[in-house]
Amino acid sequence: MHLRGKTFLIWLIAFCFVAQMNVQAAEKEENNHMTFYEDGDVVGFIGDSITHAEYVPVNYIESLYHYYLSRFPERKVEFRNLGIAGYTTKDVLDIYDKDRAFQGINKAVIMLGMNDALQEVSIQDSIRHMEELILRLKADGLKGEDILVLSPTPYDQTCALNYDKNGFPYHKTDDILKEFTEQLAEKTKEWSVNYLDLHTPMVELSKEIQREDAKNTLTIGDCIHPNITGQMIMSYYILKAQGADVPISEIYLPGEGQAQTVSDEITDFYRGDHGICWTWKPKTLPVPVTDEFQQFLQAFAPGDTLYQEPLEVEGLLEDTIYTVAMGEAELGTFTGRELAEGINLAMLETNPLQAIVQQAEVRNREWHQESAKYRNLCYSATAEDIDYTIDQLQNDFEEWEAMDAELRNEMYGIVQDAVKDTFRMTITEEGYSVEELEKEAEEARRRAEEARREAAEREEREKLEREEAQRKASRQKLFVLILGSLTAVTALVSLFYIRKRKNK
Repeated sequence: MHLRGKTFLIWLIAFCFVAQMNVQAAEKEENNHMTFYEDGDVVGFIGDSITHAEYVPVNYIESLYHYYLSRFPERKVEFRNLGIAGYTTKDVLDIYDKDRAFQGINKAVIMLGMNDALQEVSIQDSIRHMEELILRLKADGLKGEDILVLSPTPYDQTCALNYDKNGFPYHKTDDILKEFTEQLAEKTKEWSVNYLDLHTPMVELSKEIQREDAKNTLTIGDCIHPNITGQMIMSYYILKAQGADVPISEIYLPGEGQAQTVSDEITDFYRGDHGICWTWKPKTLPVPVTDEFQQFLQAFAPGDTLYQEPLEVEGLLEDTIYTVAMGEAELGTFTGRELAEGINLAMLETNPLQAIVQQAEVRNREWHQESAKYRNLCYSATAEDIDYTIDQLQNDFEEWEAMDAELRNEMYGIVQDAVKDTFRMTITEEGYSVEELEKEAEEARRRAEEARREAAEREEREKLEREEAQRKASRQKLFVLILGSLTAVTALVSLFYIRKRKNK
């Protein structure tokens, strides 16, 4: 990496930490009732070209699918891309009843306003059209908490690409977007819907990265459309607002005692002098580590808990090297100190689950591409200068719907099958083999089983002895009771005869 690139990365990492903290604080205030989507939810993402996003292989919706497929494989959540390039808020209202993809959604994410600003629609009209859209969604059964309104992402007005050679800006579109965002924040409170400000933190981030190079931008270079990193930042903020602040999967092996885990299942745990082993049934999967995702993590969220599956191991020799393996796959070698600090299983490319989630990600990208193609048809059906009708769109919808369902079923089939598997995990000291560790663990299990069996037999004997003692005590009590009764009867009979003799 060149010096310029390294310096840029340092700036980006430093700023992102601060920006992240600021946006989290704002999100807690603005989105105190946002939660993760549940099984069966159909989430419609309503927007313009930034949502449509045919121009990039990864958009924020697909990036969200990254997370949901891996972290919640048991939930079948349907995401629908309802974005159309060039659309204003009013255009969405016009196509709402013509596009059958709007039917059946029970959750909505709305991000509009960029084209309103570019086409100089008044802020008052944009807000009014947004309110009409929200009322329409509510009329179709959605509640306020089912709707998330996103501020539009920035028009990168501070980028050098927005200035001519004399230093004059080509556009001041972001001035409009800033005012629109401010009003939207207040109006969403009146409408009782969720709101998330993407505009403010992304503006600040853009300014910060431009301190290194004035041409740096989170857009594709047109100052409008977020690039892949920008799209991933958007999904990152959404997930944070939904509550993805802590690892969903985590394994902690204390120096003494049993293994601890957040959500997964651990059985057959054994710790010896030279290693540790256990059987692991994960309930979550790692996020697919694509090239784009790695670049995003390195630049924007290094060490963030959002995408981690930590393994922390205490009680090992700090400077000794240990090999961590998952079944037959060697995940890597680490010192005892590194394992105590924790390693991220999710990001290890040698993790065999990575190959599985990569298969799902191939379908995920195909899903995004096919969605984008259908959104182009929706644009064509409403464009006056294109010979394509609404009737043709109705027919093409069914073809797209079937393809969309097939891709989603394939994605969920892959991840749901994956979490049915169990894996034998081993941590072995350098020079000590897995076979030796497993033999040692088996012997420990055998001794433990014998001890349990002996304890069970001893408990059974003690139980029988207690029962026999109870029976003996019961017999003695019965004998005493009978003897007492006979004595009483004898006394009564004697008293009777004594009185009888006196009466004579």
